[in-house]
Amino acid sequence: MTMKMVKVSKVVKKTRRAILCLVPLLFSSVSVFAVPITEDFETAPAFVFDGTELSGMRFTTLNALLSLVVNNGGNHELLVAGPGTPGSGQLQLDFLGGPVASVSAIISNAENDAPVVIDAYDADDNLLETSDSGGNPGPDTLFISRAIADIEYVRIHDSGNDFEVDNITYNFLPSLDPSLVPEPGSVVLFFLGVAGMLTLRNRS
Repeated sequence: MTMKMVKVSKVVKKTRRAILCLVPLLFSSVSVFAVPITEDFETAPAFVFDGTELSGMRFTTLNALLSLVVNNGGNHELLVAGPGTPGSGQLQLDFLGGPVASVSAIISNAENDAPVVIDAYDADDNLLETSDSGGNPGPDTLFISRAIADIEYVRIHDSGNDFEVDNITYNFLPSLDPSLVPEPGSVVLFFLGVAGMLTLRNRS
């Protein structure tokens, strides 16, 4: 076997090993980096004014007052107080990091047991999906998940009454539940791939 053939054979082996190391990285990267982001209002200011930015979201309202309340157990929630006019009392959340694929929020203490609704919109202001509490006073989780990240902003509202919002969670990647963390198996696959790449680098 000539020297040239030996070199080619070594390159082929290294390439094959690199591909084998990349396989677990490819299978695990989606789960590993699909980390949810949550605003629980525990360290938020007492009044959330229009334009306030928390956890990568900009809070704006339509004829509503936003203020923090403390419920049982010392848990902080955001009170969305509407003046009682249908269509008012809307909370809009713009995602500053770009479109997201899933979003959820815990709704509670809805006044008059009015259904609380979360509407998801794209960048062209098209309504994508809706989730509502069905008149349940809560706590109830409103949840929307898309196949791709096309949710530019959401609006949470009822028919103009008061309600409370907590644990607003969003994810840039699709998920059955935006509050899910990466599976342990996916994390193991990811680090196995990294370890394999480092081993190849050291040998070369």
